[in-house]
Parts: sequence; C-alpha cells; structure tokens
Amino acid sequence: MSESVLTLFDASVKRFNKRPAIQYFCPQKNTWTIKTWAETSVSVNRLANALKSLQLESGARIAILSMTRPEWVMADIATMKASSVVVPIYHSSLTDQIAYILADAEVSAIFVENDLQLKKIRALETSLHLKKIVIFDRVDGPLLANEIYFDDFIDNHNEICPSPQADPK
Repeated sequence: MSESVLTLFDASVKRFNKRPAIQYFCPQKNTWTIKTWAETSVSVNRLANALKSLQLESGARIAILSMTRPEWVMADIATMKASSVVVPIYHSSLTDQIAYILADAEVSAIFVENDLQLKKIRALETSLHLKKIVIFDRVDGPLLANEIYFDDFIDNHNEICPSPQADPK
C-alpha cells in the first residue's frame, strides 16, 4: 500500500517528535532557527484549521507563489490537510503567466511571499475573486479586505487537525 504525503508527515512527527524538521536562516534576527517535528506539526495543523475556516469546498485549489522557505512547506502540507489541492507557482513567473495559472486552476486562495508577489496578485485581483490572500512577509502600506499576514491568519486557530482519511475506493 502506498503512503500519502500526509501519512508520511504524521508518521515522521510521531517518530522524530523532538528532532529538527526545519532549519533556516532568519535574516531579521541574523540567526539560524530550528523547528522540531512537533513544532512544525503544530504550525501545520493551525494553518490547516485557518484554511478550513475559509469554508472552501473539498478539492478547492490553493496556490503558493513564493521561493522555497519554511512557510511554503507548511502551507503545502496544511493545504492537503484541509482537503484542498496545492497549485505551486514559480516566484519568477510573470503576471500574465500567474493570471493564466490561477484562472485555469480556478484558485480560491493564495499564499504569497512578499510585496513583489503581492503586487503581481493585486494587478490581477479584479478578475480573480480570491477569497483570501495570505502574505508571508510584512509589506508596506495597508492590506486590502481579503489580505492577511501568515502569522495573523493562524493565530486564532488551535492545533487539532487530523489528516483526512484516504478514500477506501
């Protein structure tokens, strides 16, 4: 029997609980940060619950427009835990390429890395009708009604989020 990404993630959390899962350099603090499997699991589950709070249909598409970073990994796994489909987009994609991908995939929400990526999405927003735009880094200026920072998005959600059960078919 093949195992899903979610099954493998949950098994790794149980097996390596206190061991490092993600290590990255934080330029704002000028230091390396380590997140254990347990800490990563809490963040992923809280993010999955935040996504579920959007009340998207099962199988809804959620895009990620960002360079590889810890939030990208958490958004990817949390999207699957929320019974949605990940639509990855290269951070170097041009606005017209992004527009095509988002429209073709019928994306409902998107994670963006920073101000540069947010500007690309804002340029398209009138034609996309995205329910939520989640931003990893702080940006200049006020956010629009459907925009929220990553940390704020998960702040009010608990960590209990079981992985969806595989369809027995």
